[in-house]
Amino acid sequence: MRHTLWLVFVVGCLQPGCKEAKRLLTRPSKLPEKMWDEREPKRGVVPKAAPRGPRRPVNRQWQPPMMSLGRVCTVITEAHVSADEPNSFRIDEALRRELAKPGVLEGDIELAPFDGRGLRVVSVRWGSLYRALGIRIGDVLVSLDGKPIAWGRQLFDALKTRPEVALSLIARDGRRFTFGYRFVKARYPLVCLNRGLWPKRVVAHQAPGIERLECRKRLVKRLAPLRYDVHEALLGAPDRAATPTRIMPAHRKGKFAGFRVWYLQEGALLRLIGWKPGDLIKSIDGTRLVHPRDALRLLERLRRAPSFRVMLRRRRQLLEASVVVTSGPLPSSCLVSAKPRPSAPSIRLTPACLKSSFLRRDSMSYNVPVGLFVGELAALWLRTIRIRAHFEGGVFKGMRLIIPRDKVVSIDHTGLAHHDLIVAINGSVLDGPNRAFTAFERVLATRRIELTIRRGSQSFKLAYRLVDRPLSPNCLSPLTPTSPPAPKP
Repeated sequence: MRHTLWLVFVVGCLQPGCKEAKRLLTRPSKLPEKMWDEREPKRGVVPKAAPRGPRRPVNRQWQPPMMSLGRVCTVITEAHVSADEPNSFRIDEALRRELAKPGVLEGDIELAPFDGRGLRVVSVRWGSLYRALGIRIGDVLVSLDGKPIAWGRQLFDALKTRPEVALSLIARDGRRFTFGYRFVKARYPLVCLNRGLWPKRVVAHQAPGIERLECRKRLVKRLAPLRYDVHEALLGAPDRAATPTRIMPAHRKGKFAGFRVWYLQEGALLRLIGWKPGDLIKSIDGTRLVHPRDALRLLERLRRAPSFRVMLRRRRQLLEASVVVTSGPLPSSCLVSAKPRPSAPSIRLTPACLKSSFLRRDSMSYNVPVGLFVGELAALWLRTIRIRAHFEGGVFKGMRLIIPRDKVVSIDHTGLAHHDLIVAINGSVLDGPNRAFTAFERVLATRRIELTIRRGSQSFKLAYRLVDRPLSPNCLSPLTPTSPPAPKP
């Protein structure tokens, strides 16, 4: 009986009117295409229309994306579940500043109208804010703050203008969920590190330690503790990042990439807070460094700012460290992760001290307190004097001093003059610019610097010796600067 029924079916299919069944029997590998592609459509790509044949209900069809909402980079600090608010998320307040920027909210979510009852989520970018808050593909946004949602602009404006509380009623599989978003100010604000880069998970340590954000391709690490309270006496002077640090512009693929830390003296302030030679400075206080001309702004912030926050790149890691300068009596634990330098001065110097020419002359040798050399004298070299390599006939001759006339700080008491040529440092003849920079870096280690100056047809030496004693009150008395004696022929 079974074989008879199969034979009748085959004979019936061979009739001229049954072309579809004949095609299936003759070419079984070519099955008819699906009436609908159930895979998730790609962002910005409209799915193909359904072929001829039985169609699905109209309200199940995908519509072209109506609006793209936002690329946002922030960190959700806390997510808790309560009886009154089943899905309540606390988000860092730094998101408010990111949302206020033009062109930030693009491409994170795609919405399409859904039978006039709301907006259906067509796609959500992995790792976006909406994905982290629990919004999935296929959800229907019904209302926002109790008002029906008809346009995607309503959700966009609510996130930008009402960051305190925003409630969305979402329909999913016949059920409705209420999501609450509350923007709070975290204890240590987590600032946007890289726009469009979202961490897979956030591992927060309650105890002092390293807070890691594991991202797709990079590891973002924050130096622990996040903030250093540094006493002003440890800085030596307002210009605290002068001599112990050498920062130079860095380029990558012909474009400016930031400032590279080339040298950090052992025991320097920036080394104590976690900096290392080779670090690339990307931004300071949230302002990105985009041109070598930003070096002046960077140095001014490092020298005189009461607090600063710097974003560094170390190999494939992003690092952030903050410093807050405090005053008052020197505490016992002024630095959390390092011990204070034993030679740190106990007095804060001001630029007014430098103007009054208080260096003592003794046979062309200057006794300079170590705090003064680290602070004011080093700032004098960086801010007032420019050193440029000098060549004659293609041959390196020395380092030329360029002293602009519009500078307020006077350097007459140091014995230097405009266009002086430094030929040797500490007895080592300079044979190239790199040798000069290396010699300057060794000054603090040797605690003595001797410059061989060539001025016109004359040559003479200027010696500076560093002492550890603090400044005495009479060192601020003005002295009459005298020019160095001319050497004997």
